[in-house]
Amino acid sequence: MWSAIRQQPWWPWLPFVGTIALGIPAVAARISEPHMAVEAETVLFGIGILSAAFLLGAGAEAAQHDIPASLSLAVIAFIAVLPEYAVDLLFAWRAGTDPEQAQFAIANMTGGNRLLL
Repeated sequence: MWSAIRQQPWWPWLPFVGTIALGIPAVAARISEPHMAVEAETVLFGIGILSAAFLLGAGAEAAQHDIPASLSLAVIAFIAVLPEYAVDLLFAWRAGTDPEQAQFAIANMTGGNRLLL
C-alpha cells in the first residue's frame, strides 16, 4: 500500500504542502487579528514560525544547487537578522523625538550585526 502511495506524482510535494498548511492559520490570525488567549496565540504563532523556518531551510537547500553554498548561507543569515534590523529601525525612528531611545537603537544594531557576523 505504501509503495503505491509513494509512486504518486504528488508524493514529493506532500511535505511542502503540509508545512505551508501549518503556517496558514498564523498568517490568517495575523491578518484578521482575532482576540485569542495569550497561550493560544503563542502556540499558533510558534507553529507558524517553525513552518516558515522549515520552508526557508528547504529553500536554502534547493538554492545550493543553483547558486554557491556560501551565497545561499549569506542570504539565509541576512534574512535571519532582518527582524533585528526592523526593531532597530523602530528605535531609530523614535530616537528622532525621544533622545533616550538612541541608546536602544545603538545596542540593537550592535546585537544585530553580531548575529549577522
